[in-house]
Amino acid sequence: IGPIEWMGISEVVNPMAQVLNVTYCPGSVNAVPPVNTVSGRVVYYDLTKPVPDVTVEIQGPAQAATFTDGLGNYLFEDLYSGDYQVYAYRFNDDSGVTVADAVKMRRHLAQIELFDSPYKMIAGDVNVSSTVSIADVIVIRRYLAMLDTLPCGNWVFVDSGFAVTMDNWFNAPRDMRITIINHDVVLKPFIGIRMGDVNNTWGSPKGMFAKPAGGEYVSVGIGEVTALEGESVAIPVTLANASDMAGMEIHVGYDAHVLTYTGVSSETFQNMTLNGHDGAIHMVWEDINAPKQLNGEQTVITLNFQVTGNLPTSTEINVTGAEVVNSQGDPYRLAVTNGYLYNGNGGSSSLPNTYSLAQNSPNPFNPTTTIRAAMADGGEFTLTVFNIMGEKVRQYRGWHAAGPLEITWDARNDDGAQVPSGIYLYRFQAGSFSQTRQMILLK
Repeated sequence: IGPIEWMGISEVVNPMAQVLNVTYCPGSVNAVPPVNTVSGRVVYYDLTKPVPDVTVEIQGPAQAATFTDGLGNYLFEDLYSGDYQVYAYRFNDDSGVTVADAVKMRRHLAQIELFDSPYKMIAGDVNVSSTVSIADVIVIRRYLAMLDTLPCGNWVFVDSGFAVTMDNWFNAPRDMRITIINHDVVLKPFIGIRMGDVNNTWGSPKGMFAKPAGGEYVSVGIGEVTALEGESVAIPVTLANASDMAGMEIHVGYDAHVLTYTGVSSETFQNMTLNGHDGAIHMVWEDINAPKQLNGEQTVITLNFQVTGNLPTSTEINVTGAEVVNSQGDPYRLAVTNGYLYNGNGGSSSLPNTYSLAQNSPNPFNPTTTIRAAMADGGEFTLTVFNIMGEKVRQYRGWHAAGPLEITWDARNDDGAQVPSGIYLYRFQAGSFSQTRQMILLK
């Protein structure tokens, strides 16, 4: 609305019957449309966790975009009256989806443990087919093996004002429609859903863990092998104490300048989803109908390589990520050990002949630190973290083969809660060996 000729009128309205603010001087008048704000919040589908860093867009007589803050809040200002649509987006977030979700989906499909929320149905429909089926499980496995992205994208946001049920969840609107008539608007929350996260673990520290029959932890390890340049080499991957195991994912890193990946073999895990390339191997398996009972340490996978580059004295084969879950879909605590390939023409390829405990690294640390030890013989071990008062904070127990052992502590106690800054002690026990060292958590 621009200048209009003064005709003696005392108010101006727009086509929506809104009274506009008027300023005038002799001979002309300027009508200024009122401006308004729209605010809202984005929360996760458990209705408790805020979702930060969400892109929120509004489209209508005015267009704008903003981001949610750490509490999930967003605000648009200076909006003219009219009809608007509000959308939310969130990209590239790898947390919250693991092999445990694939097992939970299997249990739902077998009607052993049905999803208890329509939002879990939305999360499980990763191929956007308006149903949850075995096809979605396969999509999750391929996603975890980094073979594909999720067809639906990583996130979906739905209007909490829609009465979503187990019968209409596939119709939940992905936007909000509002009309602004000369007033500020506070919207009902957007519900954020991390696609694939059917067990609601996004944004939550792991708290409850299953306990294997053989102890507190399942050990995941990579063996130590000696080879020469130009040779083929088979490197074992071991699991110990993995009772009632219905799912696993193991991700391995290696130096692609030294080794060329040639394949994986396993008699334990049939029909694994595999992906090996450019210094990384991703392995995913789940089967609720035939859970594995692994007592003691067993070689479950063999990684096959060709030594095609210059082999140094040793090159490390790293477990870059792992999860092992039981037939309920609950994860075990893990103790992880990396492996080594030694050069048969140089350096030492012998295993340690004594037990030892190294200083953690880094130290001081925040939020994680690595504790390294060595086992002279295969057997049971215990690594216990104490606070300065001598109270037990965290304990790792398991079986490990002779060789180096590596455990990462994430500054959480056995219940999954973060511990405060301070001085902590860690004690390693194996056989008749026992040694204690000190470390500092500095936040």
